[in-house]
Amino acid sequence: EIKYTGSLSKRGLRIALGSGKHYLDVNKINGNLFIKKKIDRESICEFKTECILNLEALLENPLQMFSVEVEILDVNDNAPRFPYSVSRINISESKLKDERFLLVKALDPDYGNNSVCNYKLSENLYFEINVQTWKDGSVSADLLIKEALDREKQAVHNLILTALDCGIPALSVSENTIIGATFVTLNATDADEGLNAELLYSFNPHTSEKAQMKFRLNSRTGELSVNELLDFEQFPLYELFVQAKDFGPNPLTGHCKVIIKVVDSNDNRPEIIVASSQGSVSEDVPIGTVLALFSVTDLDSGNNGRVNCHISDNVEFELQQTMDNVYALVTAKLLDRERKPSFNITIIVKDEGTPPLTNNKTIFLNVLDVNDNAPFFSRALYEIPIAENNIPGSLLCSITAKDPDADLNGALKYSIKETNDSNSFTNYFSINRDNGNIYSLQSFDYEQQTFYTFNVVAKDSGALQLSSSVTINITVLDENDNTPVIVSPWRPHGSIVILEDVPIGTVIALFSVTDMDSGKNGRVNCRISNNDEFKLQQTMDNVYALVTATLLDRERRSSFNVTIVVKDEGSPPLTNNRTIPLNLLDVNDNAPSFSRASFEIPIPENNIPGSLLYSITANDPDAALNGALKYSIVEKNDVNKTFTKYFSINSENGNIYSMQSFDYEQQTFYTFEVVAKDSGTPQLSSSVTVKITVLDENDNSPVIVSPWRPHGSIVSDTISSSAEEGYLVTKVIAIDEDSVQNSRITYHLLQVTDQTLFTLNQYSGELRTRRRFSLRDSSKQRLVIQARDNGNPSLSSTVTILISKFDPEVEGLLTINDEVETEYVSSLNMYLMIGLASASLLLFLTIVICAALKCHHNPAEDEKSAHRISCYSQRDSMISDLPAHSTLYSSDAYWHSVLLAESRKGKMLVRQSMPNGTGFIVSSLERNPEQGTISELADTPIQVRL
Repeated sequence: EIKYTGSLSKRGLRIALGSGKHYLDVNKINGNLFIKKKIDRESICEFKTECILNLEALLENPLQMFSVEVEILDVNDNAPRFPYSVSRINISESKLKDERFLLVKALDPDYGNNSVCNYKLSENLYFEINVQTWKDGSVSADLLIKEALDREKQAVHNLILTALDCGIPALSVSENTIIGATFVTLNATDADEGLNAELLYSFNPHTSEKAQMKFRLNSRTGELSVNELLDFEQFPLYELFVQAKDFGPNPLTGHCKVIIKVVDSNDNRPEIIVASSQGSVSEDVPIGTVLALFSVTDLDSGNNGRVNCHISDNVEFELQQTMDNVYALVTAKLLDRERKPSFNITIIVKDEGTPPLTNNKTIFLNVLDVNDNAPFFSRALYEIPIAENNIPGSLLCSITAKDPDADLNGALKYSIKETNDSNSFTNYFSINRDNGNIYSLQSFDYEQQTFYTFNVVAKDSGALQLSSSVTINITVLDENDNTPVIVSPWRPHGSIVILEDVPIGTVIALFSVTDMDSGKNGRVNCRISNNDEFKLQQTMDNVYALVTATLLDRERRSSFNVTIVVKDEGSPPLTNNRTIPLNLLDVNDNAPSFSRASFEIPIPENNIPGSLLYSITANDPDAALNGALKYSIVEKNDVNKTFTKYFSINSENGNIYSMQSFDYEQQTFYTFEVVAKDSGTPQLSSSVTVKITVLDENDNSPVIVSPWRPHGSIVSDTISSSAEEGYLVTKVIAIDEDSVQNSRITYHLLQVTDQTLFTLNQYSGELRTRRRFSLRDSSKQRLVIQARDNGNPSLSSTVTILISKFDPEVEGLLTINDEVETEYVSSLNMYLMIGLASASLLLFLTIVICAALKCHHNPAEDEKSAHRISCYSQRDSMISDLPAHSTLYSSDAYWHSVLLAESRKGKMLVRQSMPNGTGFIVSSLERNPEQGTISELADTPIQVRL
């Protein structure tokens, strides 16, 4: 049996592992081990002295494992057997007396005494056996010659060797043996052979019919089995008379008596018979009072019928045995109904069988009450707090006493104990007699009386009345029903007006606060609401001074409403407040300030004198005269740098006006200072730098300086008829006194005799040939070139160039032909002259073409030497030679440059002005062969005076 205090079914008890798992199992409810398969010790533990079956029992939730060992005891259920039924021994007749011959050994699978322990030899005249016991407990037999042998007298001796074990025959049968179970096998022997040795088993007539009904005998095997259920209590013993008969012609019989003892099983529960019992008893009965009498019986015998009797889990009672199996239930302690008013007394009887059987009977006992308990309160003193201003008639508390007695013994009545004092508490309080509820008859005021003390009596209704009293302290709690009061501040100077520059800690006002409540309800905290500029200083109890906490600034805030808030510490807290208006007087502590450190004022040139240029204003947060500003322009000691002749300023509002019309080409900017000064005492001022920037306008047209036009607006030039494509005819150069975009010049062909003959570079002004001249091209070409700036609107200038084609070789002939006077010729002479002229012309053209091809050389060298531009720059102080195809175009409009333009007719010196210049100078230099080229002249510095 596996014992466990918890619920085995919930834990999933089972056999998990072990060699005995196939033979044994466990009951999952009570933990009993039971046999599930027949156990044969000889097949499980053959030749072993101990036979142990190991089991591993498993419990889940939580997981636990227990080891179980079951020992299998041997039962003498096997008869000794020889390996073979006949053993032949050949013995010489000359063998002497006491000669030994080894006999075959019998086998018995049982263990210990149940195994072979002796041998017997059938009776004869010639042989006997000698049985030997070995150290391991086994026995063997030797055959000894007892008398001399004579073959002639008897040649064969038939002997029967019988092996015996020392076990006790298993002829005891348990009364709960199942029907059909074989409990013993009868074994009879017959020395005959054949049918004479075959046996038939049966009951002889001496066996009673009852015994023959209970048991069955197998006629062939001799197995004796149970035929009906056995009951030890009805028949504990049976006698069976068995005979064994052979099948010989004259059957011989053998008889034996089998006595079967029925072994008692514990199959009858003990019984409890109650003779008398009391259903109720007074709680004050003495110890030893008999409450019930009963007897116990058990039909089983021996230990199975021996009964033990006790009371389960009850110390108030005990059992006293008056005689055999007769008991009295008596009180073991004094009873107390208030502790336990009734009992279920369980009497348990248990026999000593295996397994033991139990039975029980419960006796109900009711305990009757006795008035033995006075009322009692849970506390000796009740402290009952109530809030003041309560509603009359309201429930204050419930005072209850307890009396464990029953019925009238525990029915309580409550009352307020009166005193001899005329000030009766019944004028203030009342109590409910039945439940002890205390009610107020008046509304209490903490400021008038803070507590009341009286006694409450509780009395039961028993025959002998018992009572007790308790002291009640009614404490009136203070409520926060009085608002704090602020006494009007004392102002030493009437209405509160102070200068903004008063130091930190200056006293503004004095005031006091009061609260009629007490404790926390009367404890007052004082503060200023949402104001960091002031703070409170407590000078004495509930007296405060309002002082400045930070430096004041009227410009940031000119007035204050200082709200003083008082709040007590009651629950809920009550508050009060008072607001003190406060005004600040201005002090001239702020200098005027401009929004910017400097002002950049752009104005266009050619402005109208007296026009408003800009309005400069400064700010001064001070009030009245401290913030009234006057504006002025700072004068310089230098007479030449006075700005009042150019500008004027309104002293009241800071408006700046122009006194003149400005010209960008003369001066581009003016810088001066404007001062703003307040009217306070002392005066404060500040200044700001003003820069007037003159913006350029496109008011200057481009001036064409190359090609030079000494004889008017038309320029004449010549070009060789053999000029190649890309030949530089001339370079147009124009200058503009304006700046930036207004001075950027582009060149355009407005008119041209032949569009296909010339091309003009838009940016450099270079005029070049598109192709070579042909015979059909006109010898006179007229071109109108425009120089246009990039202003808005744009301004321009034009130049007209007349270009003549010339040929040195035919120039003389053409001149002669033009001077011959026209003569009258006859028609015949005319024809002759035309023919001669045509032949001559063809010959002349042929010669000219050949001479031109022979004398032709690269014109680029001539062009390179004939047309060069030299530039002397003050920016890098270097002279550079620029090729003729250079555009001379630069985005830097502010370079200080000297340009020299060279052509076949002469040289030109051009001074281009800076933005601060006063103009430019154009001069012409005559071409002098002895002087050399422009490149040579450029080596000599040129002084130009502005």
